[in-house]
Amino acid sequence: MSIRVHNTQSGELETLTPVHPGEVRIYVCGPTVYDELHIGNFRCFVIFDTLARFLRQSGYQVTKVQNFTDVDDRTIASAKAEGISLRQLTDRYIDLYHRDAARLGIGEQIEPRATDYVPEMIVHIEQLIALGHAYAADGSVYFSVRSFAGYGQLSHQPADERQAGTRVELDPGKQAPEDFALWKHEPDPNFSWPSPWGPGRPGWHIECSVMSAHHLGVPFDIHGGGVDLLFPHHENEIAQSTPLAHESPARIWMHNGMLTMSGEKMSKSLKNTFRVSDLLDRYAPEAIRLFLLSAHYRSPLAAELEGLDQAKAALRRIENVLRRLRHVTVPTEQKEGWDRFLACLADDFNTAEAQGVLFETVRGANTALDHGAKAPALGRYLAGIEAMTELLGVTPQNTELNADDEIALLVAARESARQGRDFALADQFRQQLKELGVVVEDTSQGSRWYRA
Repeated sequence: MSIRVHNTQSGELETLTPVHPGEVRIYVCGPTVYDELHIGNFRCFVIFDTLARFLRQSGYQVTKVQNFTDVDDRTIASAKAEGISLRQLTDRYIDLYHRDAARLGIGEQIEPRATDYVPEMIVHIEQLIALGHAYAADGSVYFSVRSFAGYGQLSHQPADERQAGTRVELDPGKQAPEDFALWKHEPDPNFSWPSPWGPGRPGWHIECSVMSAHHLGVPFDIHGGGVDLLFPHHENEIAQSTPLAHESPARIWMHNGMLTMSGEKMSKSLKNTFRVSDLLDRYAPEAIRLFLLSAHYRSPLAAELEGLDQAKAALRRIENVLRRLRHVTVPTEQKEGWDRFLACLADDFNTAEAQGVLFETVRGANTALDHGAKAPALGRYLAGIEAMTELLGVTPQNTELNADDEIALLVAARESARQGRDFALADQFRQQLKELGVVVEDTSQGSRWYRA
């Protein structure tokens, strides 16, 4: 099956053609660990976790890297405010990330920390200086945007708009306002590393270029992240990586839309966030994943509790149908709805349409159960629903029947079989009920049961 995804760099749908046949290498910009993460952060992580699941299901070996930014202005400011070391602060929030990620089913991945790659960053910066793309000033080093003719190829913004959107760093040593820091002077020995330009620490953008190249090589297949990182972060990654690699570091750039609250981007600075830990007290992890995957990944998603409540109810429908199906059949090799489900994901990773196929299959399974369909047909529904929920990471954990539920379902299934004149199947249900100590009587008003 051909897989097509939207490449931000080209602005078009492109067929995924891995650099290394049979293997897909993915880099995702991970969290900056200065505070507890919110559900908006996790939309990105769940989307690309699900993409990796889909690619593995499609037969690819997947190498996925998602970094931790554990040194920047915010991490340093937070550590100073608490009077603790940078490592103490970032360890705390990395542990909290792992707690939430595990509950949300984020799979295994390579997770480099920026502070472990500072020597490699220094080498990369030295090479950019030697090539004339960077310059030192007052203990810092800046990338010269004007030296790179391809700047703007990802964001497709005119130069005046790019400059307006750039974080202006108040440093008289900069040659142009749009130039960005590769290395920042930092005199405090608790938050700096030695370098040829004096004590300092890496700029934000250089971290991802070095860590992605270290673990995936250049070029790799997919670079993912939120659309808020497109400019300037990802634009700067291309600028500082291309002079050394002679091509863009990634073949395809994928950007997910933001989670919004009342029409605004969800962010800590706006104080309009839901912490994952709080939501997990109210919603099952699978319901949260269903919600985060309910819109196309490139579209914004409104983070309202109504949407989470709808996902909670949807998960309950999946639980109920799996409970009914597992009681009367076993999965077959054929999977109802599976091919259409995969086709949705192969078409620009459309999880919204894929969920539509899942719930259409759930409805079909309930109808089949209500009309006394035979075990092989029910087995196809069971196999399809199990496969789809597993790939999305939303398989319900609570599908066991209590005694009364089991009896009620068996009686209803037997009655459906009788009405469909499948008397052999009805006898099988009667035998199962007998083994539970239940006697069934058939009357003109339907079946009645009592405990023997």
